[in-house]
Amino acid sequence: LAAAPLRDPRPHVLNWAAQAAGRKKAANSETLRDWQRCIQLQRLLAPDEPLPEIMRSGAEAILHGMEAVAGGFGSHPNLIDSGIAWALQRLLGQPHRPQDRIFLHDCEDATLGLRLSPDGASTRLEAIFWGILQMVHLHIAPQYPEAVMAYVRACQPVNGGFGRRAGAIATLEGTFHAVMIAAGLSRNPLLQMLTGISTSEDVLH
Repeated sequence: LAAAPLRDPRPHVLNWAAQAAGRKKAANSETLRDWQRCIQLQRLLAPDEPLPEIMRSGAEAILHGMEAVAGGFGSHPNLIDSGIAWALQRLLGQPHRPQDRIFLHDCEDATLGLRLSPDGASTRLEAIFWGILQMVHLHIAPQYPEAVMAYVRACQPVNGGFGRRAGAIATLEGTFHAVMIAAGLSRNPLLQMLTGISTSEDVLH
């Protein structure tokens, strides 16, 4: 909307990070997502300033607590936790781990397009969204794009919008994921506008 906040939100974001960093609780999906949003907010609000140390150390700690040595992130590694972790790594300027590329490819499936986890038998739009987003970032093409779009279409009920999986009611979140998946597969500039990921012609080759 090109509107500036009435007051600077950064003190609140920094206070949240300081409190979160002081909590000694097990790493989980919700905390991972919160840290990713915190760092993303800080980068949006202060793109030219160094990341406060309390934010960097807290974000690095949650990544360390959620990483799987063999690849992926999560207490049971899955595409949703992994996608959020990969987005957080990009915000921190961390390199991509080679085993995560293997994990991503192991989630590909000829029927579903992308499974929630390599050993799983199901998926949902959020998992596919994070998988496609990471593929765009790594400049690799999905192996089964037709299966991805077939699953996306199956998630659209007759009243429009998209549910999180086939047969689910349509939600704004599901619709966002569906539109972003299609943007990623088609190299639509919409993906870059909303995620900051390049969608130049050489991305999905």
